[in-house]
Amino acid sequence: LLRDEESLNDINEAKESLFAEGNQLLKNTIQGIYLSSEDHYEFDQSWLCTHCSVPSLSKRRVCIARLKHPTNLGINSTIIRFLIVVLVPIKEKATKSAEELSRSFATVFADLNFRQNLMNATNEQQFIELIEKRAHNLSEKAFLNKDFLEKFREKETRFRLSFGKGIVENVRRRTQYYWSDYVD
Repeated sequence: LLRDEESLNDINEAKESLFAEGNQLLKNTIQGIYLSSEDHYEFDQSWLCTHCSVPSLSKRRVCIARLKHPTNLGINSTIIRFLIVVLVPIKEKATKSAEELSRSFATVFADLNFRQNLMNATNEQQFIELIEKRAHNLSEKAFLNKDFLEKFREKETRFRLSFGKGIVENVRRRTQYYWSDYVD
């Protein structure tokens, strides 16, 4: 993830940002959770996304690793098959922060069928194509949902403006008589 162009200092900064004290546990992770048949929440232990901001980085870095064998990365992460590591410069704007970028990748990896397709990928190019296709499909859905939401909000605004309109008009018409109604 960090290559020759980065200094040893950059690598050490990334390690300090990714790992908790003692380099045993990851500091910031995103992981899927689902409701089990017993009505309690369970962690999806097949993938894990970790992220951090590194002050000395000049551009964002993302690494997706398909592990050869399930790996234990700690509590609620005992059979990890996919590890996503996101490193972001500290000066990124909020919409491109390490957390936001990690949430995007978590959305991509939340689908079980997609992860199974990734497991069946025979080479790196096929793996990359599957990720790009999934991201494209999700962005199309988001665009369609955005269009739907805009139309819904427009209708909702019209409804709000017309809801109670008769009452308001009635109050306006009768305002001149209210004082005499109370006095009489």
